[in-house]
Amino acid sequence: MQLTMIIPVYNAQEYIANVLLSLKLQTNNNFKILFINDGSTDNTLDILESFFKEDPNVKIYSKENGGPSSARNLGITLVDTEYFTFLDPDDAISNNYVDSILNNLNTDRTIYICAAYIKDNLPKHMNDTLYINKNPSIGINKNLIPLDINRVVFQTDVIRNNNLYLKKISHYEGELFCIDYITTLGNDNILVLKDCYHLHYQRPGSLTRNGYHNQIKRFSEALPILESYIDKYNEDINKIIVSFIKNTKQWLKEAQTKIEQEQF
Repeated sequence: MQLTMIIPVYNAQEYIANVLLSLKLQTNNNFKILFINDGSTDNTLDILESFFKEDPNVKIYSKENGGPSSARNLGITLVDTEYFTFLDPDDAISNNYVDSILNNLNTDRTIYICAAYIKDNLPKHMNDTLYINKNPSIGINKNLIPLDINRVVFQTDVIRNNNLYLKKISHYEGELFCIDYITTLGNDNILVLKDCYHLHYQRPGSLTRNGYHNQIKRFSEALPILESYIDKYNEDINKIIVSFIKNTKQWLKEAQTKIEQEQF
């Protein structure tokens, strides 16, 4: 079995070095990489082509800018392995990330990868043993619903056979995709890998920290999509969706208040 990592990139030249280094440092090289260049206008494409020159397991596809969802959706159509995951260009993964996943693919449970939230200096954490648990894989019951799209290992045939793709919004799109996947899979158990890590770095100025006008646009686009999920699945999912809607309406209200205050 083999794994593909789908990585959408857009004008990432200033922060892509960490994820590139972490991919090179993997202890198991039995994986493929799909970079989806989402209309970058900086040197991102040149960096990728130089870093992975003539690497047969790395494919780089360029498209017009359409946002992270459209880039990830293109990646899904291009996957040719049994499993895939998503990564962001401003994050990184621990050195044993691929090895740990491949060692656990013979399970009928959904694989969920632990995360470490790093404020700075990601490279020093790529081989960090502080997080490693002596019992690396633990099972969690259905009360845990994985919602972080960058931490779930997806079965390609389940995604394809059920025509699952990300909604073309930029707010809660990953969470909704995970909900659709887990619900379709009908899997009551989650296998949490405790010995490998997705290293997440929230960089200043990223998509989630744009201005108030952009927030209003994103939240307004997401709201009807979220509302369409009401009563779509079970009670546990419904509670999650209701909380998403409540948060979105609150953020909309706060953003509009900020704009009104700035006008005076």
